[in-house]
Amino acid sequence: MKTRLTLRFSTAVFVLLALVGGSMTAAAAGEDAKVAATALGKIVVDGKGMTAYFFDNDQANSGTSACAGPCAATWPAITTTTNAPTVTGITGTVGTITGVAGGKQLTINGRPIYTFANDKAPGDVNGQGVKGVWYVISPSGEEIKSTVAEVAAEVAASVATTALGKIVVDGKGMTAYFFDKDQANSGTSACAGPCVSIWPAITSTSNTPSVTGITGTIGTITGLDGGKQLTINGRPIYTFAKDKAPGDVNGQGINGLWYVISPSGEEIKSTVAEVAAEAAKKVEATKMSKAIVAKKAAAAKKLAKAKKAAAAKKLAKAKKAAAAKKLAKAKKARY
Repeated sequence: MKTRLTLRFSTAVFVLLALVGGSMTAAAAGEDAKVAATALGKIVVDGKGMTAYFFDNDQANSGTSACAGPCAATWPAITTTTNAPTVTGITGTVGTITGVAGGKQLTINGRPIYTFANDKAPGDVNGQGVKGVWYVISPSGEEIKSTVAEVAAEVAASVATTALGKIVVDGKGMTAYFFDKDQANSGTSACAGPCVSIWPAITSTSNTPSVTGITGTIGTITGLDGGKQLTINGRPIYTFAKDKAPGDVNGQGINGLWYVISPSGEEIKSTVAEVAAEAAKKVEATKMSKAIVAKKAAAAKKLAKAKKAAAAKKLAKAKKAAAAKKLAKAKKARY
């Protein structure tokens, strides 16, 4: 009986350890793929942070990989152990196929994804454009064909200080505007026909435009010319043909529809005169504040000086009285 109990206990412990061990392995596995910021912008990477690539010889939704033999050693498949891969930040459709080695290879939008053997650390993008068939992948599952140099050179929008304060500008420093007839998140621009030549769209060649200083949400829509027009908080942005140099804000308030944009993606409806008047008020308030502080400091200094003089006078008087008393005592003792 004791032997049976021991065996049952041992079996139970073994099963429990196996279950715990299995859960620990699953936890350790973590993410199968995610999104990371690199020199090519935000792109898909594997669970270890290594850059993911598409192979142009693959056919989307074919269920197979065209990378076999020596190719598979140079471009290892990104794999998973589950039919429901764990990913974060990827908005493209994630799935799996049976890879050339028999495991489950990840796919995005039906296309297999790979790493590159010559990428040695997270952030490396050495496989970009190799033989004109290997390209990194945007979070939405699109190929990014730009080079690192092209991405570095293209800052699609940034922030600059103008007569209207800090506002959004394009890559050349020209003021950006919202058009009030556009609907946020509609995916379209309401500026068509003659409007387009007066208010050119701010565009990018990338699905993940590079910007600096802008805290609003950056995106793109397909513009009227088929290019990628930038959006901030879901609204398309434009320049104005009559702005001739960086810092010009000649389009502000035109027809009550066109307004410059704050770094957070809000319309600024103030005029240059109103901003200047507000700035002047702040300067005056600062001057007054400094004058009050200086006046208080002078009064405090004067009071401290008076207190010090009074204390010195009191001390001198006390010393003089003590000396006189001592002298009188000495005279009395003499006689």
